[in-house]
Amino acid sequence: MKKMDKNTVVASPAPQKANVASNGGKALNTAPVRPAKAGKARSEMPDYASLGINSAEIAQLENLRLQSQSLGRLTTDQVFERGALVTALQEIVPDQDSFVKLVKPVLGLSRRGAENYGSVYRHLQPYRDKLVAGGVQAAVLYKLAVAEPHHIEEALAVCEAGEALTGKRMNAILGQTDTLSGARPEDGGAAGLRARIAEKTALGVAMVMENGAALLEQILVTLEPFRQGRRIVVKDSQRPLIHPTRLLREQIETLTWLAQPAGKGYADTVVHVKPLTRDDPWYALWQTLEKLGGYEDWPAAGEVGPWLTETVVPQLEWLLGPRAAKANRVVEKLAREAEAEKAKADQTADRLKLEKKRDRARAKKADAKAKLEAAREMGKAA
Repeated sequence: MKKMDKNTVVASPAPQKANVASNGGKALNTAPVRPAKAGKARSEMPDYASLGINSAEIAQLENLRLQSQSLGRLTTDQVFERGALVTALQEIVPDQDSFVKLVKPVLGLSRRGAENYGSVYRHLQPYRDKLVAGGVQAAVLYKLAVAEPHHIEEALAVCEAGEALTGKRMNAILGQTDTLSGARPEDGGAAGLRARIAEKTALGVAMVMENGAALLEQILVTLEPFRQGRRIVVKDSQRPLIHPTRLLREQIETLTWLAQPAGKGYADTVVHVKPLTRDDPWYALWQTLEKLGGYEDWPAAGEVGPWLTETVVPQLEWLLGPRAAKANRVVEKLAREAEAEKAKADQTADRLKLEKKRDRARAKKADAKAKLEAAREMGKAA
């Protein structure tokens, strides 16, 4: 029996989708290819009907399967090629469950392996040529794909200097000193456990940064009416923020909280997952996310704008560090769009004003002409 301070069931996020057309300047081959020799697991066409695949998608999936079989030994370039195929599969299937069900029969990969390839393809594409030239191994690429930008730059500098970017060198760049002994996540003992934790941390931190940036950007968009002096409509703004907030809160919990015996007042079989301390910025952030992710916990409508601006946004910016600058660019984008809309509205108003002026001039001219004609007619009658 396991208890947490708050229980929320969160579905696993689907992998991000990428445009496979931008394959380092190489378009993904969509024509059927001759399959290379493959293992028994993929030598025959899968039973797509039993997997619930409709006939319209079978040709696409078969093409991916044959392309996967045609790939040779796992070079640096092949890691990117496999990542392109994983991304293509993610774009064909409707959801994460379908992806997990198909990745093995179509690409011959485990879910975890496929996600590693996809991560390399999505995040390291701009550096592909340098990494291929350096002959960087797949295991190093997996770590580099979830590294901070400054760590990526440091790793690329190693390659450009003609030095080997080994796993040990990559761990040193990332500051993962516990894995320098050469222990692998598959190993047992304390060293293996540390290696597994380091692997989880690398993947988990990347997800937290990505989801945190998306949430901050979403909140900044929500605050646009408040920046213009209007009140935020809670019923329209709250619902889209609830699930992303709960997901981010749960991800932070899995990385920073610890399972402990419940203690006094509970049965011996009860386990609580608790923060290491409740007196630091991480717990303050967790409290804010707990409030932001609850329908009944938001402040009164008139206080939502100040609360999001003065509490929520600064804490998310603290979480993201330098990455917050990119999310904050959405405010500049909204300002440019608002300025463009204002200029367009001003142009429309000026055009309507000019048209009214012309209409008045035409009416005045027509009235004068009518009076002149009437005077002439009176002269003729006289």
